[in-house]
Amino acid sequence: MPKLNEGSHSEDLLSDSDISWEDISPTIEDIMYKRTLVIHYVEEFLQDVRQRKLIPQFNPIPRVRKSQLIEIAYLVFEHLFPIYTQNEAVTQYNLNVELEVHKFPLFIQDFFLKFMCKDCQSQRIRQEQLLNTISEAHQALENEFRGKYIGLRVLVAKMEVEFKSGSLSMQEIKQKHNSEIWDSMVKCELQLMHPHESIIIREHITKLGWVKGKIVGNLSKISFRDAERLINLLKCGTQLFKTVPLFNRLDYCMKIEDEEKKNLIFMDAGRKLESLYGKIPEEECQELHKVHNFSRRRLSRSDYSFWKEYIFTKLTKLPPLSVQVLDDIIFDASRCQLLEDSRRKSLQETYGKVNEDFLSPELKERLDTLSEMWRIHEVEIRILTQEPLKN
Repeated sequence: MPKLNEGSHSEDLLSDSDISWEDISPTIEDIMYKRTLVIHYVEEFLQDVRQRKLIPQFNPIPRVRKSQLIEIAYLVFEHLFPIYTQNEAVTQYNLNVELEVHKFPLFIQDFFLKFMCKDCQSQRIRQEQLLNTISEAHQALENEFRGKYIGLRVLVAKMEVEFKSGSLSMQEIKQKHNSEIWDSMVKCELQLMHPHESIIIREHITKLGWVKGKIVGNLSKISFRDAERLINLLKCGTQLFKTVPLFNRLDYCMKIEDEEKKNLIFMDAGRKLESLYGKIPEEECQELHKVHNFSRRRLSRSDYSFWKEYIFTKLTKLPPLSVQVLDDIIFDASRCQLLEDSRRKSLQETYGKVNEDFLSPELKERLDTLSEMWRIHEVEIRILTQEPLKN
């Protein structure tokens, strides 16, 4: 029996009970199990021979762990069913090409070539489908928000009725209902802050089991080492996908025609970035500044393609948290421009006025913030889906 050259981590290794073998007799199951394992061992041995020319003894590497297979399944799922619209830079990432370049075993290459190109053609979501799903999801959110806002108006209307009855003074009524109105406004805000991705994931979730079944059924005998390499390769692709919201926001700011407005946005963002020194690793801070400084330059149309390539290269090397931080900073800095680009009327013009006489100063301020968020939300959808912002 060959000796394993790494710890086995037996609590995480796949056992026969982890794989479904319905309608297959135990004898055939045993043969299939050993056949697949031998194929992997032979290919790994040949790879070692090609790399090192001579091997005194073949020491098989431990097999993939259950936790690795689950992680691979989730990462493959993100490749197949994106939650963001993609542009050219994202779609350039070809997993099958990357597997070949990094010399993965042929068994793994063949599986993904067949799986990504043939097996999932009917399952894989298309760009047009994704745009439609996002649009439908946001319309559903809009309807839910409208219901919550009307609920807020009903609460204030009840306060008016109570005041007219003469049972309590205006101040007493405000104190009595203050927390209830506050909670109602928070619910409205949360509805606008509800990220579209959770809705899209909910739409896709039925397909996750299908992906996991394919991955476990076909990759359960690959080596621990190849599983780790595969996870790292898949993460490169998903990291690229996750930069899309920030890239779209930077792209939006880059295309602002008024240079003065554009400079104000990036100057404000620069000040906010300065405040990060000492709070995040210095190297990450410097990379964020490079993205910021390169984006604030005045670029001609001929420079635009170079800017895209440079920005994507930088963003994909940043930790996801740093990408999110920069996205938040650019959002805050561009808030005035977002409001200017909004096609919406004010919230109260659209869904009815709230009698502000019954609101405390804090609640009035919160209502103004809510109205602003509602107008910005519409522009955010257009930035996300890369819809032209011009009216």
